[in-house]
Amino acid sequence: MRYWFLLVSISVCGCKTTDETQTKAEEFSSLVNIPFRYSSVPDIDRAAAEKKYSALKGGLREKNKQTNPESIFELMRAARLAGHPASEVTEYAQQLMAQNLDKSNSELIAKTDLETALQAITDRKLSLAEYHLDRAGKSSVANTRADVALARGVLAYLKNDHEAAAAAWNESLKLTPGQKAASINLAYLSLRTGDGGRARRLLEPHQGDWFAAAGLISAYRLTGQNQLAESTCEKVLSSEQKHAPTLVNCAIHQMQFRRDQPRANILLNRAIASTERPDLKEYAFVLKQKWGATPPTSKSN
Repeated sequence: MRYWFLLVSISVCGCKTTDETQTKAEEFSSLVNIPFRYSSVPDIDRAAAEKKYSALKGGLREKNKQTNPESIFELMRAARLAGHPASEVTEYAQQLMAQNLDKSNSELIAKTDLETALQAITDRKLSLAEYHLDRAGKSSVANTRADVALARGVLAYLKNDHEAAAAAWNESLKLTPGQKAASINLAYLSLRTGDGGRARRLLEPHQGDWFAAAGLISAYRLTGQNQLAESTCEKVLSSEQKHAPTLVNCAIHQMQFRRDQPRANILLNRAIASTERPDLKEYAFVLKQKWGATPPTSKSN
């Protein structure tokens, strides 16, 4: 799927508060799963992409005719989404460029550059990605330019330029108002800075997407909407039972809002068993040890 998974810590409260029930709450952190999306193309998982790739290849063999540029592009996209080697994606791009495409194929060329850039971002070849995004950005189609802006935002974020990332995602929203991908990216960037209110406004229209709902857990906690945080935890974990960052986030909620240490420990144990990430495992262990002494506090609704 077209996501970036980044684990960051933000304070429980975006700013200091005088509420007695929130005393020392800023000492505790919540894990925020940031699924940066860098394409507005409908989501597709690797298994579905592989199935599509096989169907495209099989269809071309049955027709036994020369592959047209559009078919090569679809194969290129399916190969990237299915996680095929970068060399294969590049080979399809080279096949397209060898077709001597003219101005009537300018949009196909732009989308090919975009796909090449997305593969380069996946491979962390940021200079190469920037080169192809510059080319793709010349597209006359708003949706393609919006996708270019999405990718530029991720590129900027990977370079730790959060201001440029936000600007790029805002540009994407201007090109395609209400676009889910740009909204979710901006919301998670807001969560990183503790702006739960803005994150909530951006995520709530898309809460049918479980990644958006996972972000809403933190947004609700940051804005003191504990009942909503709890119901959203239940919603996300009902479908994504092994999503470790959400398990940890919901464990924090159980301790802060419910002061339910047994339930929090169950969630932390599930998180530890569900991830291979040493940093996440360590964080969960630290929380278990810390809460064994003094549970955190949180204001209630």
